[in-house]
Amino acid sequence: MARRIVYSSISLKCLLTICFLLICSVLLAQKTICECASDSLMTQNIGCGQSLLKDGSQLYYQFNCDSIWLTLETNDYQEIIFSGSQEFYAYHYRLDPHLVKEFSSALLFRYGCLANGPCSYFLIAKKDGTRTREFGQLIYDGTIYKASILVYISEKMDNTLEVYDVEQQKTVQIPFDLAGFTAVIPQQQFTKSEVNGDNLILTYKIFPNSNKEAEKVLMIDLDNY
Repeated sequence: MARRIVYSSISLKCLLTICFLLICSVLLAQKTICECASDSLMTQNIGCGQSLLKDGSQLYYQFNCDSIWLTLETNDYQEIIFSGSQEFYAYHYRLDPHLVKEFSSALLFRYGCLANGPCSYFLIAKKDGTRTREFGQLIYDGTIYKASILVYISEKMDNTLEVYDVEQQKTVQIPFDLAGFTAVIPQQQFTKSEVNGDNLILTYKIFPNSNKEAEKVLMIDLDNY
């Protein structure tokens, strides 16, 4: 008899949990605006799916026939972190912000990607939904390792790479010879990112002269971050 009571209790808890999740999804669906009667293709290109973040917050797009906007909703606030015209909705995936990485205190978004690159990035603070930092094309976006760092070429192009620690909000500069980085988008000469032990290994190609290509690697000690 005791076993039956325990099993029944567990089943009831599971049922209540499922009902709660269904009610939440219905309520969210009811309050989102995702419709343009004059252009049904907008739904196919944008959609209104919700991303559930680790802390229970929700991230979702909405749209009408005039605008597209992205909302971050937490237990404490509801913030529109992007809004724009629907004019270029066919390029929504490239031009409008999309979540790349969720850090403990911030969200990294990619946006403004041209047909062949580069893209731009920004960070949103989870605590209040404000935009805290902007970046150009990243070399490393933090997606393959637990360390909360971003790596990019210094805007000054002064033979420096910058490593930004998202959680500490601190930038460290690394001397780096940019000779041989002759591409229109030099960041695209970095071809691979991988982690080996405590090292982030960035593989890149340089062109010392017009007839030869050389592949090199840069190692960044992640124990420093």
